[in-house]
Amino acid sequence: KDTGEEKTIYANLKNAGFITQLATPADSSQAIAKKIIDNNDNPNGLTGLGKKYMLESLNQLKDNELAYAPSDVRPEVANFSDNPVGRQTFSVKFNNLFIDDIVKKSNRLPTSVFQDELYELSKITKDFQSNTLSKIGNDPTKIYEDEFVNHVSAFEILKANVEKKSNAVKKAIIEKDYEITLLGYIIEKTEVLPDESVIVHEPFIVNDPQKLFVKDENVRYGGNYVYTIRTVCQVITPVLKVDPDNPVLDEIVLAKFIMASEGVTNSILCEEKVPPPPPVAVRPRFDYKKKQPIINWQFPVNPQRDIKRFQIFKRSNVNVPFVLVSEYDFDDSVNRTVVNEVALPDNIIAMQFPKTSYTDKDFNLASKPIYAIASVDAHGMTSNLSTQIQISFDRAKNKITSKLISREGAPKQYPNIYIEKDTFKDVIMTSGYDRMHVFFDPEYYRVLKNEKSANKNNVIIEKDLKLIAADPDNATYSIQILNIDNQKDSIVNIKINDKSGTPTRVSSKSITGL
Repeated sequence: KDTGEEKTIYANLKNAGFITQLATPADSSQAIAKKIIDNNDNPNGLTGLGKKYMLESLNQLKDNELAYAPSDVRPEVANFSDNPVGRQTFSVKFNNLFIDDIVKKSNRLPTSVFQDELYELSKITKDFQSNTLSKIGNDPTKIYEDEFVNHVSAFEILKANVEKKSNAVKKAIIEKDYEITLLGYIIEKTEVLPDESVIVHEPFIVNDPQKLFVKDENVRYGGNYVYTIRTVCQVITPVLKVDPDNPVLDEIVLAKFIMASEGVTNSILCEEKVPPPPPVAVRPRFDYKKKQPIINWQFPVNPQRDIKRFQIFKRSNVNVPFVLVSEYDFDDSVNRTVVNEVALPDNIIAMQFPKTSYTDKDFNLASKPIYAIASVDAHGMTSNLSTQIQISFDRAKNKITSKLISREGAPKQYPNIYIEKDTFKDVIMTSGYDRMHVFFDPEYYRVLKNEKSANKNNVIIEKDLKLIAADPDNATYSIQILNIDNQKDSIVNIKINDKSGTPTRVSSKSITGL
């Protein structure tokens, strides 16, 4: 049982800290850095990369600022406390002779991650330990057999009293090897509810050892289920048959019983995060009576079969964004999901069955609009745009013509990403100037990517993608200047040197002037 109370406790402890005001001595890191900068005229001083690395190291030491002493709660412990019980898998075994003492000692700290779970366990451990002590003595210096004996319930006894058998038969019974036969599997199913309480469902029994999968059709979307798969075997082994009324009648027999493994536990969150594909076979036709185009499409191949909406987009040309002109809502889900992209109420058309055509009643015969369709599934996830079709009406031939503008798959925020044309102009036309200023102003100087290191520790390291070619010794960019009057040109090579340095902190007093 997980009450979740430790989440609040560890959230407070993780953010706790102590603030200390540190003084700035004369030999502080900032003072040393100032001496290095002021000593540029010294021929024996630091230069080049050595000076750069030294200043970067010193600038990272902030003496005249607040220092925060971290909490004694480790981040991994605080983050682990927020995990639901369905995401935690572990196995611990204790001797019944000490189980109650161990649980009581574990409950000494009220801020333990599993304090509430251990408290629930303490309600039953006392009986376990008391029953064990009642069967054996209380001498802590002795080891009793009951501490290690496994009690099993046999469903068949294969041999009678061994004491009455001959020595050869007795030896065969006692020294017989374990005989283990695989019978199948048992799959235990537990549902973890949003309040961290659990529901234990009926287990799945697999009688065929060769069967390696089971399909669970009784799940709900958004549910968190924990499955434990155990191997079930039939075991035949010599055991001691105990007569509780008369110890003289105890005997060694061959018993047949069922034993299950500890099993492997895994949790599954029943949420789908695969967006639907866009509609296919987008084709236009023309209603000559109403002088309006009709856009038709088909359902895409969707294994989830969960498309519940269609979005129809329209724009006048490739230089303007798409506008949602209509949304078909045929969602018949029992629990409807709120979609991420909420359309205007006037554009939503609710219908009982899906419709795969759209009539543009605002079409102008002189215009050349572009249309695209998108799918929305039952979970609110949307697809990219379908093929973009441009429609125009040829008055001379009295028919509609269509043109493919872009293939399917273009993101809604970048509808022109697949249009085969240059994004930027290759040539800048200008005249009447004899001077040019070149500005290098990227959005980011460095773009890093987290990758696992090649060693066995799998440590996450930052890898510089080197998207900006900055080399102070070599020209990495070139500009060609062409005079179209005399057909002469000149190439200007540009070198870029990174002089940004390490960012330094500025106190709020210097910014606000307070």
